[in-house]
Amino acid sequence: MLSGSIPNAFTNLHYGIDIDLSYNELTGPVPPSPNLLNASIQGNPCLCGNVTGVKLCTSQIKKKKNHPFRHKLILVIMLPLIGVVLLGLFTYGFIAYRQQWKKSPRKPLEEESGDYFHITSFDGKVVYDDILKATNDFSEAYCIGTGGYGIVYKAKLQPDNVVAVKRLHSSSENVDHSGFLNEGSLGSILRSDVLAKELDLLKRVNIVKGVANGLAYMHHDCTPPIIHRDISISNILLDSDYEACISDFGTSKLLKLDSSNWTAVAGTYGYIVPELSYTMVGNEKCDVYSFGVVALEVVMGKHPGELITSLLTLSDDHLVLANVEDSRIPPPSSQVEKQVMSVLRVSRACLNSNPLERPTKHQVSNLLMKA
Repeated sequence: MLSGSIPNAFTNLHYGIDIDLSYNELTGPVPPSPNLLNASIQGNPCLCGNVTGVKLCTSQIKKKKNHPFRHKLILVIMLPLIGVVLLGLFTYGFIAYRQQWKKSPRKPLEEESGDYFHITSFDGKVVYDDILKATNDFSEAYCIGTGGYGIVYKAKLQPDNVVAVKRLHSSSENVDHSGFLNEGSLGSILRSDVLAKELDLLKRVNIVKGVANGLAYMHHDCTPPIIHRDISISNILLDSDYEACISDFGTSKLLKLDSSNWTAVAGTYGYIVPELSYTMVGNEKCDVYSFGVVALEVVMGKHPGELITSLLTLSDDHLVLANVEDSRIPPPSSQVEKQVMSVLRVSRACLNSNPLERPTKHQVSNLLMKA
């Protein structure tokens, strides 16, 4: 019986000779020889090697475990398996969420915390019904303004959601201007040499006062305050007594006192406050600036244009009626001239480039009423 390692003599034999080393007490690795690949060596428990009938040596086992092909094979098998498991978990979770969402009771629109007019929850019929309830079928008690194309109502749709709703006339081409002059807006009258002569300076001062009072009511007597954002002579109507009425609330906005009130640029060119182009903040001072332009235009009979930029540098001695009066109407009496000068001084204050230094509409209204 042979023992110990396989003698090297077996590796030197000619290839093709049958070798039988079965059932001995040989130990150690089988030499890497072609003669021993097909040799009978079973029954030697202490032998090891990469041949049939014996176990692998420890060094060969480690080498096989660290083989790159083995790692790649594991990745090829495991990655698709992990992907299938994750996809199954996602599908199960989505189906469970959908079933739970369908079973859960839906909150009424007025109880939802999101935006009332959000595209995902907006229902035109429901909103219209809520507007009818909020305005009591468009009752006059909720009217906050009248425009050339419709009437504006205040509607409280939620505790924290108050909106201005404009109800258009049935035909914008056949608007009933009953009670207003047939000639159209203040702008139409001032642009006509014939009609402008009917507006002497006393009537024009009263028109400016009427606009100031209207804006003061919107800014200080309404809760929340309302800004018009498009004050111009085209949006002012005159009744048969030449009293001014602010119209066209299509761009008006309700101010939120606890918000920054960001807004897009709105209004008529030549009346828009300059800082709106870079601050994008809309507040009462925007209407104050536009009113300053309108007040000057009413006195002059034309848009003040470049005079706006130089107005702040003019002293009271240079800010005289002779420099801005409308030549189409006769000069005023001394008493009316004092009122006109008060309008000019108020206009200059309203056109201040610093919005913080502009007066409020309440202050403007008081100053003009004292004139």
